[in-house]
Amino acid sequence: MKFFGQFLMEKGYIDEDALLTALIKQLDTLPSVANFVRASRMLSVSDQLNAFVQQWRTGGDYRESCQILGLWSPNLEKEVIRQIAAKRHPLGQILVEEEKLSLADLSKALDEFIAANPGQKPAVQQRTQDILTKSSQTPTITFDPALIHFYSKTFDAKVQNEILLLGKSEAKEKAKSPRLRSLIHGLGVMANYAELHISTQLWRALETANPATPTWNDQLCAALEIAWGIREAAQDGVGEKEYLTQNDWSQRLENILTDLTDKKVMS
Repeated sequence: MKFFGQFLMEKGYIDEDALLTALIKQLDTLPSVANFVRASRMLSVSDQLNAFVQQWRTGGDYRESCQILGLWSPNLEKEVIRQIAAKRHPLGQILVEEEKLSLADLSKALDEFIAANPGQKPAVQQRTQDILTKSSQTPTITFDPALIHFYSKTFDAKVQNEILLLGKSEAKEKAKSPRLRSLIHGLGVMANYAELHISTQLWRALETANPATPTWNDQLCAALEIAWGIREAAQDGVGEKEYLTQNDWSQRLENILTDLTDKKVMS
């Protein structure tokens, strides 16, 4: 299994220093093990205080102190690992925020990584197996907060307005705009990795449709409105289909996708 950061470095997207800096920052963004233990509520307050006393006496770390006192268990280890996975900021997000990697290059690198490693997801979204829990009995989806946060930062109000502005340009200029194509493609990639399947189809439909067609701009505005609503709802843990149902927008989505791609996606 190849580490995604190593893949980025080998392909020349980043250098060693950028990767090391990003990995250190990734560690710095994580709460301490003691915080995770407290959040798990698997140890009593008294046991947690004893662990701190032991740590002060030996100068070791918190986990080691718990082990010495016989407080550390396989179940606690599993829960701490789960919490760390949920809280860890994606490496790609950090590299983009630190301006060590552009969003366009990240999107391209993710596509290359997936193509080179069929069936393997990059570390940008590797968590535990319960990153995304889907139920056939309810439309509600539990999202990976870090990925939703990353997508939300990618698809912010500034980007939304820029897409709208570029979309209003003359048909020929719009069709030739590398910036517009890059933004739409990048958002499609990010939505896909955030497991926002309907949003992914919206972005891909816009990307593959001819922007010179008379209805493209109207559908762009409608797609942006729906994708933005899904983005906001996802941050509150609301699934895409649930959001569309609540707003009675399923038919509207069908009309957009049918006009752009002549394909139906809602079941």
